[in-house]
Amino acid sequence: MRLPLALIGLTATTAAIAQTPPPRPMLSDACRAEVEKLCPVAADGDRRARMQCVMTSQDKLSEGCKKELADLRAARERMRGDMRAEREKWRAGSTGDDAPPPPPPPQ
Repeated sequence: MRLPLALIGLTATTAAIAQTPPPRPMLSDACRAEVEKLCPVAADGDRRARMQCVMTSQDKLSEGCKKELADLRAARERMRGDMRAEREKWRAGSTGDDAPPPPPPPQ
């Protein structure tokens, strides 16, 4: 009886791992420190203010950090494109195997 339960647990764990989204791209510690030093006014967590500061002062960053920021923007744009494609498939009423299950009925 233990073996089937172990297999069920392993199968459920494997399915959960398969549905985990890919890790979000991040800046290296060195580049993050550079950005925080360049734009301390936005250190309170205001991402929009920090990005505006970085964009206007980008010429002061190291080449490596500039590349990381460009790679991060490219990854963000790819994710947005993927999300747009998924939304369009959903709006079109995709009934393929990749369609998400219908939501549960209200209680």
